[in-house]
Amino acid sequence: MFAKSTTKSDASQPGVRKTPQFPGEPMSEEPPGYMAIDSNARIKGDIHTQGDVVVDGCVEGTVVARKIIITANGRIHGKVTVQQAKIYGSLEPELHCKEVLEIAATGLIRGKCTYGSLVVEMGGRLLGEASEFAIDVDPESK
Repeated sequence: MFAKSTTKSDASQPGVRKTPQFPGEPMSEEPPGYMAIDSNARIKGDIHTQGDVVVDGCVEGTVVARKIIITANGRIHGKVTVQQAKIYGSLEPELHCKEVLEIAATGLIRGKCTYGSLVVEMGGRLLGEASEFAIDVDPESK
């Protein structure tokens, strides 16, 4: 009577989650959100999100997100773990970026840094220990 859909749901794709719009409603698909920290804000504590974080103020603590953008006014002092990062401001002492790390001409990273791939504009600075993100290799394939 009713045919079962054979198409794949977008929820199986990375970056798409299912959440209810209102209590009691069925789940709906929506992309991850974002958090903005304005230039007058000073956050002390940890931020954990599946979405994006834009920092125009100051953050002291751990940040775990999908993507981070630190504006020219932004500063982070703590451990950051993300898929992608664009750094126009400053970050220390630790960044783990699994995919693309972009450091703008005004950007500064000081401390330990791992990345999938790296783009540095002229004037951008990376001071400390930097290495490509470790890729798990099957020991049987050698």
